[in-house]
Amino acid sequence: MDSRLACAFLLCVLVLTGCEMTAVQHVAAPDPGTAITKPDHCRIYLYRDNPGAVRDTLHVWDLEKAIGEIGRGDYLLWERPAGITSIRMKYVKAGKPDVGGRHAVELEAGKTYYWNVEWTEISRRPKIKSMTKEAALKDLATRKLAGR
Repeated sequence: MDSRLACAFLLCVLVLTGCEMTAVQHVAAPDPGTAITKPDHCRIYLYRDNPGAVRDTLHVWDLEKAIGEIGRGDYLLWERPAGITSIRMKYVKAGKPDVGGRHAVELEAGKTYYWNVEWTEISRRPKIKSMTKEAALKDLATRKLAGR
């Protein structure tokens, strides 16, 4: 088999098998073991739980600031000033149209938010589900911080 045909074959295998993506966090992540860094800020943990969407990458923005991209085994962690914001999310999958959603949320200073992003077949959009600290920490124990 010539080298061009071999490369084409390998590329097809990688695309069709859905090789795992590398999670990326674009903003600085605070140390999870420390308190919130500023009194007027809040902390957000965001992860996803999509059993059927292994190959999809979830891209996340806070307002227009890119926070990061994660797979099923990762989470994002960031701090931001309290107040009203818009969290935008988009699933990206090779060969498929992007699917996204936007959620307006009001955030309180000094509070930590634990969000699980769910895929709902009814709306066919990502949806933020608030989790209790206990449930989220159990879920986060099986995931890794994006980019680490």
